[in-house]
Amino acid sequence: MGRKKEVRVGAWVFASQSDAQEMCSKLLAAYEIGQEICEDVAAEFLHALILRHPEAETKVGCGISRFYVDHDGFKGKCFHLLRTDGTRTDFSFKSCIKPPTAKEEALAALRSEVCAQTQKVKADAFAAGTVRCAVTGAVLTWESAHVDHVVFFEQLVAAFLEQERSVVESLKVRPTEDGVTSTWLVDRGLAERWAAYHREHAVLRITSAEWNLRRPRNT
Repeated sequence: MGRKKEVRVGAWVFASQSDAQEMCSKLLAAYEIGQEICEDVAAEFLHALILRHPEAETKVGCGISRFYVDHDGFKGKCFHLLRTDGTRTDFSFKSCIKPPTAKEEALAALRSEVCAQTQKVKADAFAAGTVRCAVTGAVLTWESAHVDHVVFFEQLVAAFLEQERSVVESLKVRPTEDGVTSTWLVDRGLAERWAAYHREHAVLRITSAEWNLRRPRNT
């Protein structure tokens, strides 16, 4: 097993990426939606953290006035910043600690393009009455339920891209925009074809989030 690589965030040094992410998670959890991060040490840490973002120049813009916590667009929360010109944007601490690869960004965009489909499956299930995990039978709440692909998402993507004579790493995603928390494909024709392919071929089911996150990758 390879040695864990330390992560430096300004004056802070972490033994591993997971240690750095754990600190970020604890800091985020300490603040409520809309609350400003005004403590000097926390603000100093976030100033150093944002400089590690792969799009740091765009995120910082003309300069940072303050940091705060707000919605992430997915019923959660994330760090936001207010610039000195009054404009605002959000940023992912995970991208600061471990910048996403081209493959990870493309897969995120492909998920965004079919999000309406998966969320409709979830909404329809809950509208029909009690929802149980398709695997364990446990009764689920909206928060504890995931929409799971019976055939793994990446396998569907691979089959689609083979048809398109392309590979996932070659897909281009839209640049970051203020107020846009999802990643989207640049090629809108490809996006439409992918959405149609997913609608026809994806087999979806409702499972518990806990089971889905622990699902063996070879099943």
